[in-house]
Amino acid sequence: FFKIGLGYMNFGVSKIENETYGMPNPGRLINYPSTIFIQYETTKYHYNNLIFHLGLEKQFPISQDLSFFAAADYFHAGKLSQKYYIPGAGTYYHTSNNGNLGDFFNINLGISEKIGSISFLPALVIPIYKSWRKDVVFKEDPGTSISNWAGGIGIMLSVSYH
Repeated sequence: FFKIGLGYMNFGVSKIENETYGMPNPGRLINYPSTIFIQYETTKYHYNNLIFHLGLEKQFPISQDLSFFAAADYFHAGKLSQKYYIPGAGTYYHTSNNGNLGDFFNINLGISEKIGSISFLPALVIPIYKSWRKDVVFKEDPGTSISNWAGGIGIMLSVSYH
C-alpha cells in the first residue's frame, strides 16, 4: 500500500543530558521572560506538531480480518505550539513559534485488525533517522538542525476507513 496522511505528533524531551561547569545538569537554559533578569532552565519540554505523512506498507494475512504489517514511513512535522516546564518558577512556559520542526523516517511493525469498514493498526515504531530544527527559546539558530540515526522506540495507533 502507498500511504498518505495528515496527523498530530507530540514530540517530547523528558531527559536532558547536559553539563554546566563540568558537572551533570538535568536542565537547559531558556530565554524565559523575566522582569528580574533571572536565568531559568527547563527540565522537560514538548512540541505539538501537525504531521504530513508518506509511506509504503506490506501486509501479510493471518486470517480474514487480521494481518501482520511492515511499513516504511516518512513524516514532516510543522510546529503548532511548544511547552517548557520551568522547575525554578514551578510553571510551564507556552509559546507558539510556528515553523518546521523536522523530518523523521521510521520502520513500523504491527497488527492490522479490520472491523467492518474500519481498520485498527497498533504498531511498534523503530526510528531510523531524525532531523529537527534548533529552537530559538534555547537561544539557538532555528535555521540549523540536529540529526541522528536510530535510537529510541515508540508505539503508534492508526485508524483507517475503507
